[in-house]
Amino acid sequence: MTKSSNNIEPISTSLQFPQNFEDMYFSLFEEYTSLTRVVIEYTLLDEKCPCCDGTLHVIKTNIMEQIHIIPNHAQVLRITEHDYTCRECEKQDKPIFIRASMQKPLIKGFIASPSKLAVVLTSKYVDGLPLYRLAEELNRSGIYINPTTLCNWAIKGADMLMPIYEALQQILLEEPLIHGDETRLQVLKVPGRKATSQSYMWVCRNNKKSEFPVVLFENQPGDTPTAILTCWSGVLMTDAYSALRMLKNVTFLGCFAHTRRKFNDIVKIKGQHSQEAKEAVDTIAKLYVIEKETAILT
Repeated sequence: MTKSSNNIEPISTSLQFPQNFEDMYFSLFEEYTSLTRVVIEYTLLDEKCPCCDGTLHVIKTNIMEQIHIIPNHAQVLRITEHDYTCRECEKQDKPIFIRASMQKPLIKGFIASPSKLAVVLTSKYVDGLPLYRLAEELNRSGIYINPTTLCNWAIKGADMLMPIYEALQQILLEEPLIHGDETRLQVLKVPGRKATSQSYMWVCRNNKKSEFPVVLFENQPGDTPTAILTCWSGVLMTDAYSALRMLKNVTFLGCFAHTRRKFNDIVKIKGQHSQEAKEAVDTIAKLYVIEKETAILT
């Protein structure tokens, strides 16, 4: 092998693909049937043979597919509406005016389109992206919106979605069994609070196999559970949160996850000297197996 001038030996590598590689390659894209296909085709500008000036014809077509993503592709929508009048009616001193009315904006004076507001809400509440990071991401795409504005948009969006939230709450309160618990939530860049400070949200849900599965997140400091469930009667599976005992006409169920955690803490601390706690952890593990096996029957 001949060495190059910089004393680095060139390496020749031959990739060996399986015989059905082409079928395997295109099968990767079968699940993306909902995506728009953009065809980019390379053809010769001059289809004359360079040797004899004859006409070239295609003997083989090579195809490659790629997933192409356009991040934060933004447009300015200039929406115009026209007012019309009738010249003949004007001549008869009976003017008439007709407007080709545009779609009303979500909020008067609101510059965000419905799709833009959907991006903000999805980024924050589904993807868990802090608004200041979303603002930085938008800025890199030439869209300059500060986090405070994005926060106001999120609040306005939540207000508009409140009827849907109330409808979901009504579905939940018709259930005979509700699961409820607090979940930790880290809120960044809160004035006067450290980034490591923990916040909490109350989460209620019905059975995930219900006809209409519902998960509600609520935050009313101090009285969230009682505010949601004060007029509800049924079976509530939750932890031993003392404020819940104020609820009337409610039957409480304990949660194996919380129970196991307490026994498991004892096992971690005392080790082999906690036989009863270890038996409890093992028993709950067996119950988990039974629960998993019978889940498909319900």
